[in-house]
Amino acid sequence: MRDSIVEKDRMRYRLLRKVFEAANGSRCTDVGIVDLIAQEGQAHDAAEDALLYLIDEGLLEERSYGSVNLTHRGIVEVEQSREQPARPTPHFTLAVIQHFHGTVGAVQNASNSTAHVVQNIGLDVRVVLDLVSELRSNLPALPPSARQEAGDLVEGLASEARAASPNVTRMRAFANMLAPIMKKAGTAALQEVVKRLVAAIPAHIA
Repeated sequence: MRDSIVEKDRMRYRLLRKVFEAANGSRCTDVGIVDLIAQEGQAHDAAEDALLYLIDEGLLEERSYGSVNLTHRGIVEVEQSREQPARPTPHFTLAVIQHFHGTVGAVQNASNSTAHVVQNIGLDVRVVLDLVSELRSNLPALPPSARQEAGDLVEGLASEARAASPNVTRMRAFANMLAPIMKKAGTAALQEVVKRLVAAIPAHIA
């Protein structure tokens, strides 16, 4: 169920970015939605639902039949996620934003940072998933303020680990972002699990 929600949010964010790019970030440009939906292939119905969500949330505005344009809120959402990709936005979690930034094989952790394409060396996915499962089962022990963000990162890491070709840079980014959350929450046991998780994701060569 959780994975389904994450996938929906990924599509919503992806479509919002596509509209933003097609309109060059302008509120005055109508963008046809037929081609946008067609690009999602078999996920046609899911793409339509995602667009309706973006309209209902005030991030897009429906114009003439078959077209939408950006709202001020939509522009702010995209610009914020681009300028600060290591922070969540009002509608999209850190895991969703980081996943988008890493879809070409790289993760950018700060504005204007350099993205490195890397290869995986000696990753034991089973070990990673076991540690992720241990973290997931202990998330209820975290304070509510930390639980949501930690949960999003854990699910993002799990989703990446189960991918056909896991992006280890992105996995390390998720694991490293979990460390300060656990430290701030004061959970020594979970801090140790995160350390083991980082150690289980091998180093890479560019």
